[in-house]
Amino acid sequence: MSSVQIPIDSHIEGAGWTDHGRYLIAAEWFRKGLNFYQAGAQLHAIGGHPYVCRNLLCQAIEICGNSYLLHIDFSRYEPKLKRFGHDLVKLAEAVQGEAGVRFAPPAGAVACSEPAVFQAASSLCFWI
Repeated sequence: MSSVQIPIDSHIEGAGWTDHGRYLIAAEWFRKGLNFYQAGAQLHAIGGHPYVCRNLLCQAIEICGNSYLLHIDFSRYEPKLKRFGHDLVKLAEAVQGEAGVRFAPPAGAVACSEPAVFQAASSLCFWI
């Protein structure tokens, strides 16, 4: 079975793609997100630095969240992906709105003691 490799540019220009092409782009992004997740989980399993593991997991959340939004409505969300940037809180709010779920850490979870700039990302990642 062969794998279809689709180049992912910084701007996809979704208007020129067929529905199937848009599906393939979203699926490829999801696959890449899973690869980041697997890398983070494997690094964590062998005692990798917690910041690097968390960074890989946050990257996985970002890419998988973007792929979910592209899958739901490519034309609506493709132009918004740059505005989300690396802001996982904005991305999570968009995914929550589409999926009808609410992301929250488990009861009793405690945020990490990293600088405030990492708190938003950490709050989405530390409970995975």
